[in-house]
Amino acid sequence: MKPKDRRDSGQADLLRSRLDAIIDMDHALVKLSRTIDWSFLEQQFGAVYQDKPGPAAAADPADGGTCHSQAHQRPLR
Repeated sequence: MKPKDRRDSGQADLLRSRLDAIIDMDHALVKLSRTIDWSFLEQQFGAVYQDKPGPAAAADPADGGTCHSQAHQRPLR
């Protein structure tokens, strides 16, 4: 199952720049992305992709028993 397509309302968001105005379209990675067969990847990964939340993070004894996302948080002072 592939992610839901976003529908364009036709209105440009005035507070955001267009992505093609921010990215250098002549960059090597942009050129590489044009050569990839994205429809093939969508078909292959779409068979196993689920558009729903995954399982909760498990506590890891290596980080003191906290979830990984909590291990790097610093208390507010």
